[in-house]
Amino acid sequence: MHIGSRPSPEPGLECPMSCLERHKSVLRRRGPPTHLRAPLCGLGLIALLTALPWGGVSAQASDDPPVSLELAQLVFDSVWSQVANAHYDPDMGGVDWEGARDDLRPRSDESFTRSELRLRVQTLLGRIGESHYTVIPGESWDRAAAVASDGADSEEGRTFGDPLGVQVRLYGHDILIAGVTPASVAQEAGVRPGWRVIRLGDREVAARMDEFAEEEIDARTALLLQSGLQDQFMNPRADHPLELVLEDGSGTLHTFELTPSDAGNVPRQGFGTILPPLPFEFSHRRLPVEGGCVGVISWSVWLVPVSARFQEAMGELEDCRGIIVDLRGNLGGIVGTMSQVGGRFLTEVGVLGTLTTRDSDLRIQAEPVRVTMAGDAVTPFPGPLAIVVDGLSMSASELFASGMQALERGKVFGSPTPGMALPARTVPLPGGDYLMFAFADWTDSAGRRIEGVGVTPDVQVPVDRDALLEGRDPPMEAALTWILGK
Repeated sequence: MHIGSRPSPEPGLECPMSCLERHKSVLRRRGPPTHLRAPLCGLGLIALLTALPWGGVSAQASDDPPVSLELAQLVFDSVWSQVANAHYDPDMGGVDWEGARDDLRPRSDESFTRSELRLRVQTLLGRIGESHYTVIPGESWDRAAAVASDGADSEEGRTFGDPLGVQVRLYGHDILIAGVTPASVAQEAGVRPGWRVIRLGDREVAARMDEFAEEEIDARTALLLQSGLQDQFMNPRADHPLELVLEDGSGTLHTFELTPSDAGNVPRQGFGTILPPLPFEFSHRRLPVEGGCVGVISWSVWLVPVSARFQEAMGELEDCRGIIVDLRGNLGGIVGTMSQVGGRFLTEVGVLGTLTTRDSDLRIQAEPVRVTMAGDAVTPFPGPLAIVVDGLSMSASELFASGMQALERGKVFGSPTPGMALPARTVPLPGGDYLMFAFADWTDSAGRRIEGVGVTPDVQVPVDRDALLEGRDPPMEAALTWILGK
């Protein structure tokens, strides 16, 4: 899909109702909110489905078969009723849901192909006006799962290669290289931060961005532009070298052919049938500073391995003066992992946020971590915690940042987050697709609703091209300065 070329579904966040069923003893009717120490399975984010190779209405199979009227109506009615029964607000946020059904339900004088039906259903979901409603093509999900389990696409004989090591972000009306991972394909090829993206494959990125030159780019469009391109670097096909044309600070063009490794150095992990496999990258490092070090920890998605890896990293960094958790570009994931991460910095139980369904409240808590998953005794980290976020820090990343900010245990740096923080679930639809839809709202312990608003950093540090070209990272610099001043 060419960036911004057609209507796109919203990103989604999902959670199986089974994980709430296992805790339903702690759910009450309205009244004082209930407490949950550490959910066995929490919320999960699937990133922007328009961008991922397995998702989105725009992802079509090579053939686009017709759909019978009976199936079209069955799918539509199933989507409509699931949302009507599960929306956290009995009044549907003021949306005329019955009117939407009357307007959009397939009629006998209409015919649909599979992709056209998906677009019709997505139009229905768009009436909600929130970010966690989408249709996931069944064949796309199944293909992603097959790739992760077998390492190959059984139908097309292709594999996903390892991520190319490039982060892109919007700067004014340009898409810039915001970061390059050390020892990655991109760094070895000579890609540098601050360079402007002119073309990516067959996408004329700069020319497309020029179309926005006379207008302000709204938040949703900015998100789609960045995430759609970012995915090309995160989920490359191993047998498809990616041609990239960049412009450096002097206006000179550079052409690269980035060939992803298929060595499997970056594992792909999901969460059963709840999350499709996503590249899981985790890193930590020590920054030498006067009087010791500052630890930096970063990961790409909140999945089950985060808990153990984070505790291992903290074991190596516990002598540092402070910790920077870099969540830029982190797409979210399993909310239960937030409790283990947050608990490493707390000396008493803290409420990260409250999940509110139509008739129940559920508090997500973090308890002080005193024993690691390996059985080793630890004490909560006493030093300052800085959390760095940006416009692609989503879902669990937003919830964690806002939760620690509200508890006054972490200070947030960087750019505002996109505000995609509704817990949701995924169910199969007739015909083989999946429906993702919200069933709860979320507020942090300060009573702030994150959906549609996002997290406002305590210290806002926007993307700065001059700094990038100089090899600097202003948000990290601001976080480091704050820690050293404590």
